[in-house]
Amino acid sequence: AIRLGIAFMGMLFIAQIHPTTLKRWSPWLYLLGIALLLGVMFFGQMGKGAQRWLDLGLFRFQPSEMVKIAVTMMIAWFFADKALPPTWKHLLISLILIIIPVFLIFQQPDLGTSLLVASAGIFALFLAGTSWRIISIAGATLAASAPVLWYFMKDYQKQRVLTFMNPESDPLGSGYHIIQSKIAIGS
Repeated sequence: AIRLGIAFMGMLFIAQIHPTTLKRWSPWLYLLGIALLLGVMFFGQMGKGAQRWLDLGLFRFQPSEMVKIAVTMMIAWFFADKALPPTWKHLLISLILIIIPVFLIFQQPDLGTSLLVASAGIFALFLAGTSWRIISIAGATLAASAPVLWYFMKDYQKQRVLTFMNPESDPLGSGYHIIQSKIAIGS
């Protein structure tokens, strides 16, 4: 309840900030997020086999949570003064802006959060007016590169993907929650 109250107060505070101020802060928040992710690589705290946290004395902080918002704000900032729909050059630059934090988060290793950050950035590109044709080509390219991505995944990440695809292979172990959620939805 205390954390929920703090988060609610933070939300109310952020809601009072004028959009032009948020626009001005966007590149700085993005750069701060990248710096914090680099800090995690060198000074991060280990927890459950992953190095994702920075210990700030009073509390521990996971920079990738801030980056989820910062990437979206950065893409919006980048396209704010550009003609839409985006050109190939602008799409390439924005993809680089997305890939940098996604790669740093993936190295922690945190596959789930890296996919969320990538999704947030791609969704911002979609809202910027990227055509369905380009999105389809990118999706096909990603699907074709899946075997290469599989090679770089950790064993536990591979197991999570396999469990997601076939939870019935281990119904009392790693697939239990997925099966129970299907039962709940079906009920």
